[in-house]
Amino acid sequence: MLASKVTILAELLQEYYEPGELRDVAQLFGIELPELWSSSTKQEWLAVARQLIEHLEQGNYHVLLQTLLGGREKGVGSLNSAHS
Repeated sequence: MLASKVTILAELLQEYYEPGELRDVAQLFGIELPELWSSSTKQEWLAVARQLIEHLEQGNYHVLLQTLLGGREKGVGSLNSAHS
């Protein structure tokens, strides 16, 4: 896993999603994420991003990431390269 992918994803998630919204979307896919609050630190967002990338090939994680990133092939494709 490339650390830069985790950092980029954490920044994107923090920028575009409220913690409760992100948690709700993940639960639709049967995925439990670490707790996030409006006052969550960068480290907490990094933990969420790391979980998503580390489990990309398991269960619904890939589909969840596609949904979170708006299905953009480039965004999801570059994250997939973390496993290459």
